[in-house]
Amino acid sequence: MADDSTQLGVGQIIFPISSDTMHLDTSGIVQIDLTKENHRVFYYEWGGWLSRIYRFPQVTVADTLAIIKAPDYQYYTDFAVRKKCPVCLSGRHIIPIVYGYPSPKMFRKSHAGKISLGGCMVHQYSPRFYCKKDDFQF
Repeated sequence: MADDSTQLGVGQIIFPISSDTMHLDTSGIVQIDLTKENHRVFYYEWGGWLSRIYRFPQVTVADTLAIIKAPDYQYYTDFAVRKKCPVCLSGRHIIPIVYGYPSPKMFRKSHAGKISLGGCMVHQYSPRFYCKKDDFQF
């Protein structure tokens, strides 16, 4: 795991509310049009790592400079404890992510939208919950 001083490489900015994506090069310079309301909430993804969710209020000036620090999995701990999505801030659409070889019962629960199958590989920072509304794991 990297710390806050990690230099970010090629990746993408993801706007989960609008499902838009912006691909990034290694320059580290990103221009986001904050006049688009759906672009005021975003996170950075590269190689399976996620930054924290960034939320810019409506009053943010368009030339504001923000430094994205990543990875920041501790940021998501409180959301997981409260079972609240970091994107929509609601718990209404949250389901657990279940790891391991799925049984027929797990497949039925997954198809019914009761659980999300996370695969067989579990890591220290594997997401524990999935928001069906925002298509976001945390």
